[in-house]
Amino acid sequence: MVVESIEVKYAQLKDTVREPGGRTLGTYFLEKIIQLEFRIPLSEEARMRNYVDQLLEFERKQHKHTSEVPYEVKQAAEAIQAERRVGVDDMDQALRTAQKRWPDFPKEVWEKAKIQVKIRFVESPEVRQAIYRVIPYLNGNPRQIKRFINAFRLQTMLSKRLGFIKDTPEDLDIQAKAIIVWMRWPVLARESVANIHVFPQFYRICHYYFDNPEEPDAKYEQLLKTLPTSIRPLLQVDDIVKFIQSIDEKEIPRFLRLLGAAQVIASSEIDSSQ
Repeated sequence: MVVESIEVKYAQLKDTVREPGGRTLGTYFLEKIIQLEFRIPLSEEARMRNYVDQLLEFERKQHKHTSEVPYEVKQAAEAIQAERRVGVDDMDQALRTAQKRWPDFPKEVWEKAKIQVKIRFVESPEVRQAIYRVIPYLNGNPRQIKRFINAFRLQTMLSKRLGFIKDTPEDLDIQAKAIIVWMRWPVLARESVANIHVFPQFYRICHYYFDNPEEPDAKYEQLLKTLPTSIRPLLQVDDIVKFIQSIDEKEIPRFLRLLGAAQVIASSEIDSSQ
């Protein structure tokens, strides 16, 4: 009715804009005066990334971090980081070594510098990307994501202290994956820690299953018998098969080392979620 009224009002222009089988003057006019706002909702993964950003930002503010950090504190924090970059992964040892090199800084400066180094963990792009990459395996559960970040932070500090990893994207990525296995599939984690041959075999069967998605054949059934009965049902879980695909076979020895190291911290997060 509105379209027809417009075309009667502006009849002299009606035929100048008509498209064969398409829009008319009236519909063009309505497009100009009526605009509906709509927003495409974020994907689940994007929404969870936003949640991670909020958690890390909250932690940063908890340390009362501001952009106006005193120059001496920045220098002291950089001195601690420099010691850690050359192989002194233990925070306290790095602090003591840096203090010897910069004896003029008072104790309170070093204490604030130590906090700044910790803050850099939550601000690190490498840490954030490692967390982003495992979000799909946490089922979009905000509580699980928060537990993961807590476990990941503590375990990363411990692993660096033990000399297992450094602040590289590759090391942080494999550390995150070890935590995920404990939180999502603890039965696989326990069996893998108890017997170092379990995970490599599970890895091979997952790849065979992925490459041969049709009905299980005799070879698959034979391979399946080599696994503990407790983890065989996991081969039917789509996201664990996808997760296994994200691990390079060359990473397995280090992955198992980190899986064993993560047992106490990750298990405590599992127990507290029960």
